[in-house]
This record gives sequence, C-alpha cells and structure tokens, in this order.
Amino acid sequence: MRAATQLLWGAGSGTRAKAALRWLLLVLVLAWLLRRWVWMPTIILGDSMLPTLHQGHLAAVSKLAYWRRPPQRGDLVVIRTEKELIVKRIIALPGEEAAVTNGCVYLAGRQLPEPYVVFREPSNIAPGRIPPDRFLVAGDHRRGGEFLLVMAHRIVGRLKIIGSPAANRGPGEMLEVMTDQLDEIAK
Repeated sequence: MRAATQLLWGAGSGTRAKAALRWLLLVLVLAWLLRRWVWMPTIILGDSMLPTLHQGHLAAVSKLAYWRRPPQRGDLVVIRTEKELIVKRIIALPGEEAAVTNGCVYLAGRQLPEPYVVFREPSNIAPGRIPPDRFLVAGDHRRGGEFLLVMAHRIVGRLKIIGSPAANRGPGEMLEVMTDQLDEIAK
C-alpha cells in the first residue's frame, strides 16, 4: 500500500506541502465528479410545488435514481429546461392515456387521486396517449393549467428533501447554492 501511495503521489520527491496539494486536488476532483454524476444540492425557489415543497427547502437531486428503474408516477423530478432547472411531479407515464378535466387528472378514464394538490384551476386537456420517452408532469400548486410534456432525457434526477426551508440562512450560503444551480444550468 505504501509503495502504491509513493508511486501515485511521488513521495520522497517533494515536500509535505506538495503532497497536501495533491490530496486537496484529488478531493476537489472527486467532489466535482460526485456533484456532476451522482447528486447535486439545491435550494427550492418558487411556489409551484406547494404544499409539498416550500421556498428555501434544502434538497438533493439523485442523478443515479433512474439508472436501475424508470421514473414512476408521483416521483418529484428535476427537469432541465432551456433556461433553468425546475421541480415537478410525474403525473402520467409513456404510453398512458391521460386527460385533464376541470383541473383533475384522468388516466384511462379514471380520476387520479392526488392528495398533495391543494390548489387547482379549472383547466382542461383533451384525452391523448403520452408518447414514448415522454412524461406528463405538473406542479402540486396548479395555476393556469401548468401541465408539461417532458422528454425523458430532460429529467436530471429524482428530488430528495433533506432540510427545512432555509429562511434563516445567511446571504453568503444562499448565494453559494444559487451559484451552483446556475453552473449546472450552464452545462
């Protein structure tokens, strides 16, 4: 083990400062890889997911959640749009017959029970089959008939709530998390 460490880090050929710098670089690269490919921290902004998610909720996006299984109805997902990342709930799956009548979702003619929806505007969408590789999503706080048909490759991952609203966080912490989110959008 020691010989492998010496070979990898060049022990004996530099100072402790160089070795510490190499370890720091390794840790930073591993952290970047984890954030890029495994999970990403985020803070909820907006009210489209009320009452489930509130402004300032600390959450994590599991980017590996759908490697073993496809997204399921009811999952909270993070979706990459052209401008931003948004959080929505999966309402209908590829191949399902879906309709919206007076703000209520119907799958194959039967009303979908949605106890998490508190506010519905009377919106209507004619019955139709969800195309392959697409999902019907919506926020829990439904205003203006906010239903979206999303391509599967736009789903970044599954959202996990890990903390209460961050209203008591300092501006530096909020700015840091929002900067991370903007970096993710830019990629």
